[in-house]
Amino acid sequence: MPRHVTGGARRLALLAMMALAAACGGPAVSPTSSPSPTSSASSEAQPSPSGGQGAPAGGIPTGCLGIELGTCLLVRDVAIRELGAPPEQPIVYARVGPFPCRGEPPCGANLVARPEGTVTLELGGREPAVVNVTAPGGEMQAAVVPGTVLIRVEPSSIPIVGPALAMELAHCGVGSGIDVDGSFWDPVGQVNWEHADFINAAHAQFTMTSPTTATLLTRAGLGLTLGRHPGPKYLELCD
Repeated sequence: MPRHVTGGARRLALLAMMALAAACGGPAVSPTSSPSPTSSASSEAQPSPSGGQGAPAGGIPTGCLGIELGTCLLVRDVAIRELGAPPEQPIVYARVGPFPCRGEPPCGANLVARPEGTVTLELGGREPAVVNVTAPGGEMQAAVVPGTVLIRVEPSSIPIVGPALAMELAHCGVGSGIDVDGSFWDPVGQVNWEHADFINAAHAQFTMTSPTTATLLTRAGLGLTLGRHPGPKYLELCD
């Protein structure tokens, strides 16, 4: 049965997130804040160096597809509570979204305009868990999705010589996996998943910014901040 997050609990979580955002120098964001335009291709052209802030709470690298960072982290934590993941199976990556727009574009990056989506929690040692999250009337509800088919894939790339590499995303774009320098790489922070290059083959420049972080910029202007993924990755079936 889906768990219902009470208004009081949600307000406490929001206050905690506001305090965290203030401590990090970032803006506090309400899950029901006023709609804001989605990022344009020009704003995506330069990946933000702070994209790694997708993992401030609990140290979990997090990619936010369709909703703003503050709301994204609240949604992620609701999904984690619903899953009840044991400590011996740590969450190594969380993909929050997609959260599709339910109205006419431009669509705000919040749960008013995008009231339903999925959270994929990649667990060390076993297949990821997928949790469906809805927000009817602003109150978040979550339920684990049974029977999701994901394919376990080992990285096959070789170490790169320099910090930058010209590469090409495969025919399903980021969904095909970003396999560079012997590892898969996960998008973190805000992700413009509605950009055409996110789901299609594209020429791109991969630039390593540290042993565990990198940026990716496609020719058509999709910019991503990336984190190195530990071990194999589970990918969705792609036609």
